Amino acid sequence: MTYTHYSTLVNVDGLPTTQSLTCKLKLLTTAEQSQTLLRTARTYRDALNYASAVAFANGKLSKAMQLQQLVYRELRERFSLPAQMACNAPRQVAASYKTLWERARTNAAHRTKGWTKRRYKGLDKTPKFTALTVNLNYRRDWSLGKNQTVSIGTLDGRVRCRYEGWNKHLDWLREPARYGIALGAAKLWRDPGTKIWYLLVCVEKTLRADVLDCITTVKGVDLNRRNIAVESDTQDACRFYYGGRYKHLAQRYASTPSALQAKGTRGAKGRRRQLALQERRLNADVTHCVSKAIAVPHAMVGMEWLKDIREHTEPHHAKKASEKRRRANREATAWSFADLQQKIAYKRGLQMAFPPG
Repeated sequence: MTYTHYSTLVNVDGLPTTQSLTCKLKLLTTAEQSQTLLRTARTYRDALNYASAVAFANGKLSKAMQLQQLVYRELRERFSLPAQMACNAPRQVAASYKTLWERARTNAAHRTKGWTKRRYKGLDKTPKFTALTVNLNYRRDWSLGKNQTVSIGTLDGRVRCRYEGWNKHLDWLREPARYGIALGAAKLWRDPGTKIWYLLVCVEKTLRADVLDCITTVKGVDLNRRNIAVESDTQDACRFYYGGRYKHLAQRYASTPSALQAKGTRGAKGRRRQLALQERRLNADVTHCVSKAIAVPHAMVGMEWLKDIREHTEPHHAKKASEKRRRANREATAWSFADLQQKIAYKRGLQMAFPPG
């Protein structure tokens, strides 16, 4: 079952809007700088978990200012966080709880309508943060320097290092005023596979309203599980993005960890983590290639409104489910329609912010 409502990915009224873009910068750190960033990220993660426990104990608090008043002094004294990080941590935790509350309310409404029987359990226990990430504010926690360098605030003071990235992103950061770019917050992140540090910089660009005058075609995209996407346009052209090969690879990635989990050795657990990262990269590559082919210049794209679609197509569970049923449930869970839609919207917004030619 799918919805028939379509929503465009551009502002059909031609009103100026802003597009949020992300510049991924690879940090060229020394061994000492890498250890400093690692210590900062681990301490920040511990601070997030502490703030999450306090929020859970105080009625699953989702208001940032109230949570900040409860944990700010402890974050400064116990975790030795700088002032700005001690403010960012409760804000991040409060935002997470707000999302959980929205999901709980949505689930309650769906249960009332009889769309699902499952109860949302995201608020049954304290949410835990595991990723090594740090939210940084522009000109307070991070800033750009000369000769393609960046300064990042840590527990041991400022760390200055060089960075690499996509040439277009480097041009934006080198001359933001020329390209109409406004720099914003950034996120420090370590790749779990390569152990390399990255700085994900958020920038905003005002979309050009005159781009709508250049639209020559309108296309609709249908997403389903058999095919990754089916595209049709106003010229009666239709294109199928088949997913048979990728479904086969995903099935292989899903079956191998089962044997490794049964083995239970340290090497088997490490191999499971490697396979999980490989599967993530495969999904990212597939959605990137398909979204790039769909979001072509001078085209308006419309897609299905698939929010909460899993509540309508609830997988069947049984104590002795067949292999066919387990495979169908696994494929339904792994359906990455939202990621594909977000990538299409991102690439289309990028074209409106920086039109080709």
